[in-house]
Parts: sequence; structure tokens; C-alpha cells
Amino acid sequence: MLLIALATAAEPQSVTLTYTARFELDERGDQVCGLTGLCDCSTVYEGTGTLHEKAEDRLTFSGTWKVASNTCSDKLTVWVPADGAAFHSFHRNGEQLDDWVVHRQATGHTRLNSGMKKSGQYWINELGQPWKSTHWTVHQEDGTTLAMGVKLQGFHDLDIQVR
Repeated sequence: MLLIALATAAEPQSVTLTYTARFELDERGDQVCGLTGLCDCSTVYEGTGTLHEKAEDRLTFSGTWKVASNTCSDKLTVWVPADGAAFHSFHRNGEQLDDWVVHRQATGHTRLNSGMKKSGQYWINELGQPWKSTHWTVHQEDGTTLAMGVKLQGFHDLDIQVR
């Protein structure tokens, strides 16, 4: 019985996280911002949770997911539940934190490759952080070319603390 209590106590029991998504368009994109609804913007999301389930390669927390501030159009935002209730799952690959998934259903921790917003999910992968840590910070960048050759650059910052 004591070994079970020690094993459970070693796992984090709660999580708080902040995810900031910032988007910048090139000069051409700035010129048509009013027409397209895609403009330079940022959204800050916040989440919390308490340990819900421990698996061999995953921890899932039950808690909240909400928008703290937003200047982006709906096209550039991610799924957020109307009632604020969500699950946060952290998958590991060996001794590395591999990905984070925020999801509507307790069993919805497997990353979807399409329909994420409609299905109630969002994720960031390739986090590459040491699994046995209490604070992870990740910065990622991506970009794409939209219609009329407009370039959109995305900046993603994820800050996770477990206790």
C-alpha cells in the first residue's frame, strides 16, 4: 500500500498553462486586412487541471481551457469549449515530452489531423522537453502562403507548469 501511495505522489497532481498564438501578415496582407478579416493579431489561452488519468506514456488532467485575450478573427483561433471545461493530455516519447493535446472528451487525447476545432481538440507536437520537469516553455514558428501570395507567419508560445 505504501508503494502505491509513493508512486502516485511522484506524479504531478495539477497543471497550469498558457498558450499564446501570434500571427503576422506581410505588407500585402496588411493592405487587404480589412477585406479578408485576417490581420496581425494574437490570442492568449489559459488552462488548468488536476490529474485525471495516468498511463504508461501519458498524463491527462481534467480542468479548464479559455481565452484570456484575443484580437484574432475566428479563422485564426483554436477550439475553446463554451463551458470552459476541457482535458489536457501530455504524451511522452521515452524521456521526452512529445506533445500536448487539449480536448473535449476524456478519451480524446489522440491527436486529430483534421477537423480539430469541430471535434473539440487542439495540439502542439514536437515539444522536445525533458519529461521529468515541472516547468516547460516551448516556442515554435510556422508560416504559409495564402491567396494573392500573402505570407502569414505564426508564432506559438506554450508555458506549462505542473505541481
